Amino acid sequence: MSPGDSPGGAMAGLPQAHAATQAETVLLSAIAMCESRKSLSARLRFEGHLFGKQLVGTGSYAEENRTNDYLIRLELRTQSGPHSSTMVRICDGRYLWTYRKMPAETALTRVDLVRASTALRKHFSHAPSEPAVLPGLGGLAYLLRSIHAAFEFNTLEYGRWGKSKLVWRLTGQWNRRHLQLLLPEQSSALERGLPADLSKLPDHLPDRVIIILGQDDLVPHRIEYRRRLPEKDGTEPTSRALLLVDLFDVQTNAKLDPSQFIYQPGDAKVTDATDSFVHSLLPAQ
Repeated sequence: MSPGDSPGGAMAGLPQAHAATQAETVLLSAIAMCESRKSLSARLRFEGHLFGKQLVGTGSYAEENRTNDYLIRLELRTQSGPHSSTMVRICDGRYLWTYRKMPAETALTRVDLVRASTALRKHFSHAPSEPAVLPGLGGLAYLLRSIHAAFEFNTLEYGRWGKSKLVWRLTGQWNRRHLQLLLPEQSSALERGLPADLSKLPDHLPDRVIIILGQDDLVPHRIEYRRRLPEKDGTEPTSRALLLVDLFDVQTNAKLDPSQFIYQPGDAKVTDATDSFVHSLLPAQ
């Protein structure tokens, strides 16, 4: 599928003068929708082209919002060539469990969320950017908020998803603050208002993100990170999806089985990953 198409219908754009403002409004409304839902579940399909490998897979996702405490279950089954792997991640409100079964090894880690929150709160106690929710533990709303914080959305289109679903298609590019972090050698030029040379981004990073949202319910149907390919003489510029995730069979506010948010490690060896988890969230020194 090309980035400008949706199954069953083409996209049409809004006037540029209004697109950026309306795209911002639509995205913030989608975030508010996700935060207000008591539960959300979906099946997943994804594909990626990262670090020279092509990945395809399926999975499922469920979250339950209990007074700002997100319970989450994510299952992914990934195929890369002849090799397959499985990942199960469960946040039960006290611990974050991650089980990985890969061709070469099997691993189970646990993050103590109380310790992690205490350590991060201490570090960010005098900073305005103190995280209200630990990354990865705020569900789909946190993912959308993270995208909103890093990208500027100035394109809003409308069309159909499948045969009848009316959708919005939002396209965003890195904002200046993040470009200065990703391309420090271009920081002074960006300060002067010059455009960034996005070809200098590391190969595994996108240059834009695309979000497909239902017009009636604002439920995300696709999140796509794309990267423009080097131009060749006499050919039109093209891009490829570095990572594309489709959500389908989405249900909101349905009663979920509470047992799916409980992880029983049994006799498996558990590695405490709290310190490394905290370290990964701290600013680079």
